[in-house]
Amino acid sequence: MAVGINNKIAVFLGPSCTIEEARSILPEADYLPPAARGSIYGIINDGYRMIVLLDGLFYGRYSVWHKELLFALDCGIDVIGATSMGALRAAELDREGLTGVGQIYRWYRDGEIDGDDEVALLHQSSEGAYAALSIPLANLRWNLGLARKEGMIGEQQEARILRHAKAMCFQDRMMDVILSPLAEELDVSALQKWLETHGEDLKKRDCFEALRFAAIRIATLGSAQPSRLRAYETVHTLIGIEYFTHERLNAICAKSEGQAIPLSHYTKQVAVGDSRYRSYLRARACQRLINGWARELHLEITPEPIPAQWLPDRFDLAHRRATGLTLIDIAREGREAAFTAGVIGSLSTPASRGLVSDIDRQLAEAGFWARGAGAEIASLDGRLVYTLWHLGHEKGILPDDHEDADTAEAELHYLEWVYRAGLKHFGYNFDAAIEILLAHQSANRLEDIIGSRAAS
Repeated sequence: MAVGINNKIAVFLGPSCTIEEARSILPEADYLPPAARGSIYGIINDGYRMIVLLDGLFYGRYSVWHKELLFALDCGIDVIGATSMGALRAAELDREGLTGVGQIYRWYRDGEIDGDDEVALLHQSSEGAYAALSIPLANLRWNLGLARKEGMIGEQQEARILRHAKAMCFQDRMMDVILSPLAEELDVSALQKWLETHGEDLKKRDCFEALRFAAIRIATLGSAQPSRLRAYETVHTLIGIEYFTHERLNAICAKSEGQAIPLSHYTKQVAVGDSRYRSYLRARACQRLINGWARELHLEITPEPIPAQWLPDRFDLAHRRATGLTLIDIAREGREAAFTAGVIGSLSTPASRGLVSDIDRQLAEAGFWARGAGAEIASLDGRLVYTLWHLGHEKGILPDDHEDADTAEAELHYLEWVYRAGLKHFGYNFDAAIEILLAHQSANRLEDIIGSRAAS
């Protein structure tokens, strides 16, 4: 089913139950295939208030990532996990706000089971059909417990069957093979028949419980909480950890005119050498290092109010959906811009005003004040250059031909040395294509990236 921006609930569902069964409990939800790596990022801008993670892929594709579930929670989306991959992730992340439902979740939470093979199974995967072809270990565990309570098997027999099943690949778990260790001591065919007629599909039971829980919970949810920024949102932006960013670029899409285009497509199209970006990229490099170095120096900084260009109200759902800009991006950029302004303010003195004015004059003469893409986000000016130079000296980061003159020429030379050396030289991540992408996302002008490449 196509994802619509007005639907409140997204359910990732596969073999745990049929879509028809699920709709009888939660009819208004969008039902999506089992989640894989990037699936949560893929719907982050589709207007969902709740995500119900039931089934996910274990084999052949990467499993849904913990960080993207945290990302959804931090964007104000309620996340429920149960029955399969959802139960596993809920047990791992319930302290972070992911809500777990059902017996399988409780087993994982309490440490009674710990392997992902407890819920893995072989299933059909054509035309949305997910009929089970093997037996999930969690279902077997539950039903052997029922059989023991009915006197069909003893505790030692139950344990022996479970050890045998646990040692098997999840794809090979068929009932006749699973019960084979008991073939010489009891009527295996009778036990198998009893299990087939009296056993329960625990995964389906948990699935129904989660869907009923979601139906009740969605009616009581208030408005989404403000975006939350975790520590790694700073780390992956400032320090050279690119994995988080690139994972999102490949999974988060700009969705306009019915198309869903991964943001990585745009970064590959960016003409990073375009002269229109030179002022913006230097300004962003300054901002990145200023914030990083101020934190490394443990300066006591009082951030300024978030600049108007990063107030969340400017970016409605339609804007975010069309550009792939997320609530976390907006919150992070607003916070970092406010921090930069706080650092600049803390280092500004009456004595520096003349020097800053001189830097501004030389920047204008060199054409660095020409407005272009990104100017609203960051503009290169004397305050940025002066602050960069000041913090660099505090840290002892100086070029080989360093002159200790406190002049506009020396500080502009310092800026160019830093920029040409590259931020990775100083331990910071700076991808020019991603920075240019952000500028076009903010202005909702992604088509300019493609046009720029075509014209170059």
